[in-house]
Amino acid sequence: MKDLPPFLRDTDLKLHFRSYYFDRQNPEGGVNNEAWTFGGWAGYKSGWLFDVFGIGATFFGSAPLYAPDDKDGTLLLKPGQKGYSVFGEAYAALRYHDCVLVKGYRQLVNQAYINAIDNRMTPNTFEGITAGGKVDVVQYFAGYLSKIKPRNQDKFVFMSQQAGAVGSDDGVILGSVRLTPLAGLQIDVAEQYGINTFNTVYLEGAYLLPLDANWKLRLGAQFTDQRAVGDKLVANAAKTNWSTQQEGVRVQALFRDLALTLTSAFSITGSGNSIQFPWGYTPNYLLMMDRDFNRANEKA
Repeated sequence: MKDLPPFLRDTDLKLHFRSYYFDRQNPEGGVNNEAWTFGGWAGYKSGWLFDVFGIGATFFGSAPLYAPDDKDGTLLLKPGQKGYSVFGEAYAALRYHDCVLVKGYRQLVNQAYINAIDNRMTPNTFEGITAGGKVDVVQYFAGYLSKIKPRNQDKFVFMSQQAGAVGSDDGVILGSVRLTPLAGLQIDVAEQYGINTFNTVYLEGAYLLPLDANWKLRLGAQFTDQRAVGDKLVANAAKTNWSTQQEGVRVQALFRDLALTLTSAFSITGSGNSIQFPWGYTPNYLLMMDRDFNRANEKA
């Protein structure tokens, strides 16, 4: 293998198995959700040709082991308790050292509000073109995403459709910058323009302060602004031309680098609309598996 060119020699093959049992009892007469599934993914990533060009692909799937028809809704399977499989990643990439990495077609994305939300069997993946990299204390990411494969689906749909704009075919233009100007200090600035749906601006600052050999204190603050743009096709608020904001603060005490973490946090959401996150996790400090605390006028 050592005599092969890096494009072949550095090939990375991964096989990841995953099984998940989900049983949720919904209060007040709601439909209960239950399923047990098996699946995962098989991934291929080439080495770098001339240290510039690479390709990759990942095949994802989930199959039911136990899935009662009357307990749909776990998000482990397609609607109707059906299994699925799909090439969620299939991309070509170009790079220049750590400064630039350009990817085209199907890929994972990890940004505030647009990300894998990998808490079921398979993650969200996206179709589009992206560019990212790091130069000194600046890490950046930018691109255009046309479609998303939701985590429990086998088809890619337009980003605007996933946001609730039925019959539309619009995407999202996104960009972000992360600054680390001082040891322990991190500043994030991001904007995501959903064409004819809504725009999101996200700001976050965090500072990690060592207290002694065992304890560290992490302070954080975040701000989100969302508002309808273009044709304003996401009409889930009292008025079409909606806007809303969310602010949050967090204090964490960390013992021996996350061996134990104590957290206190607060957030408040504006009255114009609930915070929208159809393409991934919200970065809200208070996000939990069964509660997201993103409703209009909510304080937590």
